[in-house]
Amino acid sequence: MVNNKHWQSFILASLHQATQHHITQRSLWFGLVMLLLMLPTTAPQLAEATPATIVFGNTSFQSDFPFGAVVSVDVTPTATIIQAKLYVTMDGITYYTQDALVPPHTPNEPVRIETRWNATTLTRDPSPPWMPLQVWWQITDVNGNSVTSTPYQSVYADNARRAWTATETVHGSIYTYGQSANFINTLVAIVDATIPRLQGSYGFALPYRPALIIYNSASDGDSDIGAASFGSFVVGRAYPGTSGVVMLARQDQAYLQRTITHELAHLFQYQLGPRLFDAPHWFIEGDAKAQEPTASIDRSVSYARNQAYSNGLPQLSVWDSRNYNSEAALDHVLLVGASFVVYLREIYGGQGMVNFYSTWRTSKDFYGSFINTFGLSLDELDAGWKTWLINSGGAVAESEVPSAEIPAVILAAIPEGMARVNAYWLNFRDAPSLESEVVALLSIGQLILPLGRDEAGEWLLVELQDGAQGWLFAEFVDYDGDINALTVSLY
Repeated sequence: MVNNKHWQSFILASLHQATQHHITQRSLWFGLVMLLLMLPTTAPQLAEATPATIVFGNTSFQSDFPFGAVVSVDVTPTATIIQAKLYVTMDGITYYTQDALVPPHTPNEPVRIETRWNATTLTRDPSPPWMPLQVWWQITDVNGNSVTSTPYQSVYADNARRAWTATETVHGSIYTYGQSANFINTLVAIVDATIPRLQGSYGFALPYRPALIIYNSASDGDSDIGAASFGSFVVGRAYPGTSGVVMLARQDQAYLQRTITHELAHLFQYQLGPRLFDAPHWFIEGDAKAQEPTASIDRSVSYARNQAYSNGLPQLSVWDSRNYNSEAALDHVLLVGASFVVYLREIYGGQGMVNFYSTWRTSKDFYGSFINTFGLSLDELDAGWKTWLINSGGAVAESEVPSAEIPAVILAAIPEGMARVNAYWLNFRDAPSLESEVVALLSIGQLILPLGRDEAGEWLLVELQDGAQGWLFAEFVDYDGDINALTVSLY
């Protein structure tokens, strides 16, 4: 920086010279102004920096699962605080904000601000446990100064209700209780193989380590996080606005692979934020199903092909079925939607789908993303998909659908006195109620022996080949006898 004393000497000398040469007063002042404009514009910093208006101290996050958490912060303000707002995020996309009551205080007096986070999700469901959270505060004083604290990590823990075992994997966290080491190792292998594959499919990584919460029964999960958590037939669920997956434990590895993959795929979808739900249900569920293992994709394409032959496929641009009360209806949405995603992957390749997700994330426009990515509208792609289903004979989607032709599902005649499951998956329950526990998952074509019915004839009491007895929806069973002729059974 130029020394101002040098400039002062230069100006004084100039004044003396001007006086000696009798320069006019106007010329003299003009010269002075020009010299002052030439002075450096950055003066030395003489004063100390303005002190912080709000100084943050200790922070606290105390879980009170399943009722939320008590969150507090200690602050020392130089002026009276008029607003304190808590921020919580679980996925970096959806933020929960909550105003806290500010206790009476005076300037420069330390004050503790506290509030209760209600632990509700984007869909207003109770949040599951073991969610990794990022928490911070924004404090505003009477002078309009607003200061934000440094975000800190916490976990919405459940340390009292169950004896959880936490298992850290390379890519996530798994929480179980009462499960064997072999079962946990199976989960670890599936999670660490699935997440990198999904990163490749969607073209980005999750900004957090997802938590996988395994309940041993639907009743356990419902008692922890509400009956809506598993619904009437859901065996797994990803929570929008959170970073976790909740599912029921089964020893069937194929079930675990299918369900974990499907629910983790939803976490990638949720990186679109609330605008994801502008997309129709068939795509949200079908896209997640299209990430499942080969056997699931085989069924999707086979089912959709059969529907195409019978003109039973919907017009995708106007179809938005959200029937959560029927297993058959949900199956239809999943399988049809997945076959369309498989078609896109086959025609445009994996990179084409990555480009689609990228366009969708940027534009937040589901329908427009088809045109911007593929150059075709959804209706035009719909027509190509239906033609492909009928004519391709099982065309291959890279690394997912086998090259052999996918056969249609052909079912033999039902043996006398028996019945057969007609839904791709059907819950086998311990009582004729949607709130009862699911004890097994039956598949299409499985033979069962009807033993009785409920009074309304809506539920069947049946026996499986291994002798297990339970209940299932009568509408998802083919039976050549008269259901009303079966004995009304108590349970």
